Amino acid sequence: MEAGNWQRHEHRKSGAFGACHTKAHEAENTSHVRKESYDVVVCGGGLAGFCAAVAAARHGARACLVQDRPVFGGNSSSEVRVTPHGAAAFHVYAKETGIISEPLIEERARNHEVIFENGWTNSVWDMAMYDLAVRTPNLTFT
Repeated sequence: MEAGNWQRHEHRKSGAFGACHTKAHEAENTSHVRKESYDVVVCGGGLAGFCAAVAAARHGARACLVQDRPVFGGNSSSEVRVTPHGAAAFHVYAKETGIISEPLIEERARNHEVIFENGWTNSVWDMAMYDLAVRTPNLTFT
């Protein structure tokens, strides 16, 4: 095979008779295939990936954030529940700044529960992250 000219085939069984077919064959028979072009594609919607995608979009790049989870935030999301407040809960000079501070401030404005590390803040945190993604021009997420 030539470098860069290969196609990955994954076989799987389906149907009552266990017929094998390839994912390439499925793509040929699917009307849901879209071709899109982006300047920046960020894989992973954790805090770092989320901030990278927002930053790229704000600087004028057509950015796409590819996320395989139902919510943004990675470990800080409602799935894992490690709140991103960190050392700022103990000392104001240890506060996180930059893009991450925007959803942190928004979450605190909407949610007045005391910050605990057991997830009390996360249902609102998920929405603060989602709302920021929706409001960011040039940012597409999947």
